[in-house]
Amino acid sequence: MNIGEYQTQYFEDFTIGEKWESKERIVSEKDIADFAVLTGDLNKIHTDEEYAKKSIFKGIVAHGLFSLSITLGLWYSLGITNETVIAIVEVSHARFLAPVYPQDSLRLYSEVISKRESKSRRGAGLVTWSDRLVNAKTGIVVLESERTFMVKRKS
Repeated sequence: MNIGEYQTQYFEDFTIGEKWESKERIVSEKDIADFAVLTGDLNKIHTDEEYAKKSIFKGIVAHGLFSLSITLGLWYSLGITNETVIAIVEVSHARFLAPVYPQDSLRLYSEVISKRESKSRRGAGLVTWSDRLVNAKTGIVVLESERTFMVKRKS
């Protein structure tokens, strides 16, 4: 399938090794500032250009958790589990590998790495994806993580 042309999937529809790719999302300085205000993490590395220029990053960078949030938003933009996800069960093994700067364009690559029926909820299963958030301009992986969703079964 082409990027962004995915259909809703239920637990039974997912297969180990199945892969997806999102469209790109450009990060703005306002996005980073809004995230800082929303979370209360007003560290100057995210909010003060003059301060950030003197850092190892040489400019404002996005919060690590901003990048993780973008990962979830890019997944949502695909429309695969929007109608079938019951809950996020876990996000694990997050590794923040490279900074994200204003005007970076990010793309998500996801792959199903495991699935099992839910022990606590009939009519649901757990699907785990391995995610890579990539700077589309440079090809550098900025974040790797795994996430598990509880997903509705068809029956």
